[in-house]
Amino acid sequence: VKLCMNMGLDPNGEVAQEGLQWARRKQHYAVVEYLLLQSMSGGTANKVVDDCNTMWREDGVLRAFVDEMKAMSPPEYDKFAARMIGIVHALIKKRHPLNSFLLNLCMTLDTAATWSAVQTAMNAIIKNTGDAVG
Repeated sequence: VKLCMNMGLDPNGEVAQEGLQWARRKQHYAVVEYLLLQSMSGGTANKVVDDCNTMWREDGVLRAFVDEMKAMSPPEYDKFAARMIGIVHALIKKRHPLNSFLLNLCMTLDTAATWSAVQTAMNAIIKNTGDAVG
């Protein structure tokens, strides 16, 4: 399906409609959703796929990073983990830009504390919407 879209298949054209009907009959619901999403706005489905691929790669990087951290001695690991968590929590508190890798790393290292930091920042934004970033 992605190949057809990349080759310029009109998602509202006859061929795509036949493909949509075939996917429904064969119960290939992921293909149905992809074609419908693509027909609503050009490129949106490809963006979703690209974002999923990015998250998949980031997950592999995250696992490798945490595995390397585990190779440290316990005191080094604890010190490094605490420092990483502290930095990311400070970024959250100050509402600085933060990428998904850093947030996911901290969620892996200390889910409860990281979620608490995110929730505190969200509650502050809700209480004072004029203070929101963006």
